[in-house]
Amino acid sequence: MRFKFRRRRIEVPRSGPYQLPTALEAIRFDAAITGSFTPGSARHSEVTSVVLVDACNRAASISQAFGADDVLAAGAAINADLGRPRDCPNDHYKQLTVTVGLTVTAEAARAAAEHRRDEARIARMKHLRSVISSDPSLLAIEYLDRNPGAPPDLAKIVEYYKMAGYLQEAGEWWGSLLAAWNELVAISGKTPQERARVMKRLRDAIYEMDAGLAAKHCLPKPPDG
Repeated sequence: MRFKFRRRRIEVPRSGPYQLPTALEAIRFDAAITGSFTPGSARHSEVTSVVLVDACNRAASISQAFGADDVLAAGAAINADLGRPRDCPNDHYKQLTVTVGLTVTAEAARAAAEHRRDEARIARMKHLRSVISSDPSLLAIEYLDRNPGAPPDLAKIVEYYKMAGYLQEAGEWWGSLLAAWNELVAISGKTPQERARVMKRLRDAIYEMDAGLAAKHCLPKPPDG
């Protein structure tokens, strides 16, 4: 009769806190780790350290997708993965299961929530810019929608049309022009002399088109001839 030898499980005592990354580089989760495993065939004098390093690396690969204000979802995702028995690639342990207790400071959670609101606000502004560029009248319509039943303020509506026109012009003309000019300076301005030459050409063009405007902004006058 053959007997199957069953290896005893080794408990990993609660360890931590370890720092795990969040979706924001400067903010971290605090993680406490517990678990258990059976010894593998490859001996290691510090197999518990191997377990903790592997568990931290695996948890970090999951936690970095979550904001610090989403600690419950991050903890659930980590434990759903690390709760499945896992064998060491180098056979130092087998059937490792880990439980991670994830916490975050109130300050880190507030910073993550603020960042999330900022991103949402920027996304809304980008959407508004694209919509206004395609239909400037929406600014005026939005004003009327926010003031139902109020007497139309024609002066304000005209101002909204002007603003929309400026935004559209900036996006289609000035924005592209300035972006191209900045790129030209970056490409051509490898030395201070080259950068100066590029900027002098812009100064000369402004003087040629409107010397009064150039003088108003104290641009140095180009040499005669």
